[in-house]
Amino acid sequence: MKTLVTPVLAIVVMGSPGYAADPEPLPESEWSRLDREIGELASTLNRAGSETNVGGLVRAYYITSSDKAFELDPAGNDFQVNSGNDIGGFHLGDADVFAEGSIDDRYDWRISFDIDDGNADLEDAYGRVSCGEGIHVLVGSFKTPILQSNRVAPENQLMLHRTFIGQIFDTWDNGAMATGSWGDFQGSLSAQNGFDSAAEDLLVAGRAEYNINGGTGQVMGAWGADSDLAATVGGMWLKDESDAAEGDAFGADVTVTSGIFSYHGEIVHIDGPLLANSTTGQSNLAGGFGGGGSYFGMVHIPINYAESIGGGNFRVDNSLLWNSTVSVLLEAYDLEVGFRIELYDDPGNTRSATLGANWYRNGRNAMWQGGITQLSSNDVQAAPSAVNGVAEGLDDATILYFGLSVGTSTKNI
Repeated sequence: MKTLVTPVLAIVVMGSPGYAADPEPLPESEWSRLDREIGELASTLNRAGSETNVGGLVRAYYITSSDKAFELDPAGNDFQVNSGNDIGGFHLGDADVFAEGSIDDRYDWRISFDIDDGNADLEDAYGRVSCGEGIHVLVGSFKTPILQSNRVAPENQLMLHRTFIGQIFDTWDNGAMATGSWGDFQGSLSAQNGFDSAAEDLLVAGRAEYNINGGTGQVMGAWGADSDLAATVGGMWLKDESDAAEGDAFGADVTVTSGIFSYHGEIVHIDGPLLANSTTGQSNLAGGFGGGGSYFGMVHIPINYAESIGGGNFRVDNSLLWNSTVSVLLEAYDLEVGFRIELYDDPGNTRSATLGANWYRNGRNAMWQGGITQLSSNDVQAAPSAVNGVAEGLDDATILYFGLSVGTSTKNI
């Protein structure tokens, strides 16, 4: 009874005419003041942020060849050249998970992993800031987007594998990069650790491109293209000054779409020391016989650019690699068919032709992929031993593949 009456009487008294004036505020206790100050401090630390996007991508396929040109290594990952055995089995091309978001209008971030053989390999891990006037600065781990073939997301590829050149530069490294976009012109300039990791020398790379009618976007093939002709023309340059692989590369590419048709071509000149060690004859490309290097991306056709000149000595010449890809989209069937030829300019004068097809079931969020690749070399010399793994060219081989791609590796960056 007392608990209820006391506050009621207080309300009546304070509400009567004789007490119309506001009452004097009660003194603030130390605990109340401390709670208030903590609350004010917390409010100043709040950061405006957008919704975080998360997602994943799975690309799995079956690959087989009855020829004797190469096989998978004992772990089932990399092709080994001229080993004399067949290949045939399932392979997980990509198992990517990612998260990305923004802090405000100026800052965004991205983290991604590729799950390979039960291990989570870090790929992207960077923050980016907008500096205005179309300029962004990015720091962390990232892939340098120097070519259309290496920067396109896995689910946006026309064929199961990137071009051979795109595979070489499909690699992530720590560094910083500035990008710019001014109307139809775009460009980037990056500095990364390179072959010698955190040692003093850096790998520096740049790209400049011009877009016609808005460009083709970061997609390979004609899916989603406008009926009008659009094109993206770019040039690239790369230089690594590390002792292990001092050299440079420069080249150009062009991507064109017009309705149901698409074309992509690229040509890159690469100094030999980037691709192979002239002292040991060891390939610098992961996937080559003997393991390959640890910087460039894995190549699915294990060509070694070191040429044996006898007496345990090797030569690594400069190479001019090029390829061309065309495709046509059969819109009534959501089917796109592509054809690609590649010349590798290796000591064995290797070349390949690939015929591939994509059946789109939900745009590029889900698609079936299939294809056939024919390989041949003019000058084939098998590896003399498994120690140095020096081989020149490939025996003729036909490779068949069939797979499924589901999901996406990015949302909005």
